[in-house]
Amino acid sequence: MATNGTEVYIKLPTGRSSRYDIYPSQVIRTLCERVAQEENVKANQVSLKYQGKILDPSKTVSHYGVRVETILKAEILVPQNLDIIIRMEDGEKTEEMVISNLEPVSYLFEKISGKFDIPSSRLQIKIEGRNLQFSGTRLVDAGIARGSIVVVCKKPELTAAATVNGASEESQMDEATRQNVLSSFNAKGKRVEVAFSFDTTGSMYGYLREVRQKLRQCCTRLLQDIPNIRISIIAQGDYCDSESQYAVRILDLTSDVQSLVDFANNVPATSGGDSPECYELVLKKTQELDWSEDSAKALVVIGDLHPHPPSYTDQHISWRDELDVLTGLGVKVYGVQAGNSGPSGLFYRELSRVSGGCHLKLSDMDVITDMFLAVCYNVGEGDMLENFEKELEETGNMTNQKLKMFQQLKEMPESRPSDSVSHRQNNTQREQLREPWWDFSLDTQTSPKYCYKADEDKWLPPSVVSTTLSAASLSLNVVSRKTSSSIRRIKGKDKCTIM
Repeated sequence: MATNGTEVYIKLPTGRSSRYDIYPSQVIRTLCERVAQEENVKANQVSLKYQGKILDPSKTVSHYGVRVETILKAEILVPQNLDIIIRMEDGEKTEEMVISNLEPVSYLFEKISGKFDIPSSRLQIKIEGRNLQFSGTRLVDAGIARGSIVVVCKKPELTAAATVNGASEESQMDEATRQNVLSSFNAKGKRVEVAFSFDTTGSMYGYLREVRQKLRQCCTRLLQDIPNIRISIIAQGDYCDSESQYAVRILDLTSDVQSLVDFANNVPATSGGDSPECYELVLKKTQELDWSEDSAKALVVIGDLHPHPPSYTDQHISWRDELDVLTGLGVKVYGVQAGNSGPSGLFYRELSRVSGGCHLKLSDMDVITDMFLAVCYNVGEGDMLENFEKELEETGNMTNQKLKMFQQLKEMPESRPSDSVSHRQNNTQREQLREPWWDFSLDTQTSPKYCYKADEDKWLPPSVVSTTLSAASLSLNVVSRKTSSSIRRIKGKDKCTIM
């Protein structure tokens, strides 16, 4: 029977998946209760994740943009009693407390309120410099562990004079929230992982050359602002470059600045050959990066052309399929369109639309370094992007092109569109282009231009692969004939001896 609910799938720790119908207005706790009943555990033991993010049981399904056929991941938490220390910020009072790791943060507020005789509404609680907000988030998900030190302070009481002067409690809370966001990237904060793919064919190599001039400075700054950030650099040529250089060369996600600098300085330019480039291979290879499960993930594809259709290689790589896989992994793709790409611009818009990323246009090469920083700050969220924009304005380094870049980043959707029709089915809204790389129904080529040689990790023309295989087969036949002749001679010799 049809319902107006949202059908979601939850992958259980055993590997089994269950299907549930839930209304967008219902809270996540409802799903936790259903999983708990099925797994025979308590509801507060069930932790649900979407795109690597832990869902607050008290928030609604629509709050997280959960859409039809979304796959959530369930984890069963083990109850533990935590011995924590509660300390007043002025040092006047310190208390020890035992509390379950599965209790919500709101329960901690109530306990502290009772112990210190402070109304919950006037409590401000910090752990490792982060402000904890009154919420249904479990303590374990909020980063509280055995031995944690919770710092408590009493917010000033709101007075009429304060209201007249504009120093309201609301403004103080805004500042507290801002500090919470900025401090959330400490050692126990959420990881930020960004992979930058540079087209190294022809004139596009200049973008990588421009970035590497300030790469050490950029990475050092990012690690100071977002300590948990890891960066990957991908150099992308084309299949025709594989035999002499590379089709795709990758430095995995790392926080080692020297490794990033060395890779960028040493990777050579490629020719690219024909007009399309192997962007589809980049989307496929990016899936193999060492992505963390609980991280904000992004892939930045910088190019000026479009991908090949599936028939171009014997592996039939579909950029649409690979984009779907990345999106399922929680990777937002930033399609960075360099120069005037014409119809190829549809590719960069589609990358961003499907994954919930951002489509950026770059007409000037000197913007690339600031874009490198801006994207990382945007993935990290909070006020970092806004602060970086203000910095460029105050130092006189803002340009019209950079202003456009910031505007495009601000217009980026918070999450992937949650409409009930997938991008695969929504052909009426998709822009039409009669090209085989865009419309696969026009991809009628039957013979691939390149074949993958797995033992050498190279892409070669079919004629070269056939010649190599024929030579190997001939060599094998010669060895086989020699072996057979030797066996026959030995057998003949034995017969003579017997006679």
